Formats: sequence, C-alpha cells, structure tokens
Amino acid sequence: MVIFLKNIFTLSFFVVLVCLCSASVQGAIEPVGEVSFRCQLNGGRIGDPIAFVIEVQLKKSVVIVPSSLSHLELRPVGANRQNLQKEFFEFEFTPFDHLVLAAKRSFTIKGVMRFYAPGEYQLVPLSLVCCLSESGDNSFDSDRPVTSTIVSNSIVVRIAGLHPDSDPPPALVIPEKDPQFKPIGIDGWDSRYRLYQYAIFLSFLLTFFLGIICYTCRKNTPALKLKGNVDPIKDMTKALAVTMKQVEVENHWCYLVDLDHLLRKFFLAKLDLPGGWKGGSGPTFVEQILPALGTEMATRLQLIWLEIDRIIAQESKDDPGFVKLRQQLRCWLQAYVGKKGPDYGF
Repeated sequence: MVIFLKNIFTLSFFVVLVCLCSASVQGAIEPVGEVSFRCQLNGGRIGDPIAFVIEVQLKKSVVIVPSSLSHLELRPVGANRQNLQKEFFEFEFTPFDHLVLAAKRSFTIKGVMRFYAPGEYQLVPLSLVCCLSESGDNSFDSDRPVTSTIVSNSIVVRIAGLHPDSDPPPALVIPEKDPQFKPIGIDGWDSRYRLYQYAIFLSFLLTFFLGIICYTCRKNTPALKLKGNVDPIKDMTKALAVTMKQVEVENHWCYLVDLDHLLRKFFLAKLDLPGGWKGGSGPTFVEQILPALGTEMATRLQLIWLEIDRIIAQESKDDPGFVKLRQQLRCWLQAYVGKKGPDYGF
C-alpha cells in the first residue's frame, strides 16, 4: 500500500512538472514582442549628452497600450541599488505621438540622457503593456482582451568624475620652517608709497589724455564760434566765409542749419538790429530787413532761404539741389557786399 502511494505521488509530480515545462516552452516559443534598449556610448563625463534608442517589435495581433508609452521613463540605479536622485539625472525623448506609435507594429523612440554625478549606474529595464486581441483584428474592443507585459534589456552607464583619481591621494603639505610673511595692508609705508606712485601716474595720464582731447576738439571745430574781437561784423563775415568754402559736407541739412544761424547773425550785426529779430522762417526774416536790402535783392534772398528751409524741414542728408543752392547764395553774398567782396572772402 505504501509503495502504491509513493508511485502515485511520483507520477503526479512528473505530470505537474511536464505541464509547467510545456507552458514555459509555449510562452518562450510565442513571445508577444521585443523591446531593445541600447546606447552607442555607454558612458561619458558629468553633464555630457548620452543618446539612447528604444526599438519595439510586436506580433501581428499585439498592440501597445498608449498609456504605457505616455508614462515611459528612465530610472538609473547606483551601486548600492538605490535610485539616483532626480536632481542628478535628466532625460528627454524626441517628441512623439504615443497614440500614433501605439497603433504600429514596430517603431523607434530616441532620446538623450544626462548624469550629474560620477559613478556606475544601471538603467532599470523598461516595460510596456500590450493588449492581445483573441480575434487577431488588432482592436481593443474585443470581448475578452488579454494584456501582457514586455520588458527590455538593462544597460550600464559609467560616468567619469571631474578630476581623475590620484596616487597617492592629495594631502596637506606642512612646511618644515615657518614662512616669513610681510604685512601687505595699506597702513605700511611701502604700500602707501606705492599708492602715491599709482595716483601720480594716473593723474599725469589723465592730464595727457584730456590735453589731447581738448586739442583735437579745438582743431576739428568749424569756425562757427566767434572769438570776442572788437569788430563783430568782421568776425561774423569771416565765420560765414569759412563755412561757405567748406569743401566736404557729409550732412546737407545739418550744414544748412548752421549756415542759417550764421546768416541771421551776420545781418543782425551788419544792420545793427536787435537780437529779437532773428526768429521765424527765412522768408519772414527777410521781410523784416527788406528796407535795408532792396526789393530785388530781398526777392532773390527769399527764394534762396525758402529752399534752405525746405531741405532742413525734410532733413535731407544728400539733396540734389544742395550744390546749386550754395552757389546761388555765394553769388548773392558777393553781390551784396559789392566792392568789399574780396576782403570778406566770399
């Protein structure tokens, strides 16, 4: 009886073992899909971008659950089997639509990860949830859908430190003799003497540069500002003549603004008129001094001044009528001063 029971127990054990092996072999023969996780460079320095690729291959009757793609993430584990803190690791996928990828049989997801702590890390295998349709129509609306999980491989990434290991390690160096330090505060005579030298040198340097600037400004300033001579008419005429003979004029309307001011001062000084008469437009100013000019000369000057006001109002830097305008004004001034024209320099 005992022997019979032993035989029955042994036979039952072998039957269970055969069933388990059959299920195992059937599952191994018919996988639902494969996930491959790989990096071209399994290492780098702190902060270096490390590219990775996730490749997914599925059977005909298997589709990925979209939520498993939307929650896909990488988790590195250190040597102590603890997850690396989020502050020391970041990753990003190349933008993709998880709904579009979930409807495909095979697809690839690319991305970049960065480590901010040295060491060797193992990335936890990725898992994707699949839906197996019994009817084989690739639909989630089957009466009895079956879910399964496919797991990727795991990869190891090594991150180098900022400084290489040294042999022997650095240690504090203690000198045999006490170093002789000299006080370097500003209270010492040497330090104050050095500050005095710097101050004197800077003073001379600033004086030199200021002198160059003043000389340059005085040399390049056009003769529009008068010196306080006894004869204001002579000075004003000289300034006006120098301005009229200026060869290169880069900005026409700015030049005419200065010329307009000089003309008004010239007439006020020559006709001995009050300073309040210099306002208004050019033709208006000419009307005020009409008795001293005569009708013909005043009419010509009004036309010239009207053209000056036009160029100034348009702020024309390069007006085509500028050369002709200046020639007309010069001829008018020569006719106005008459015999004294060569003395005035027009």
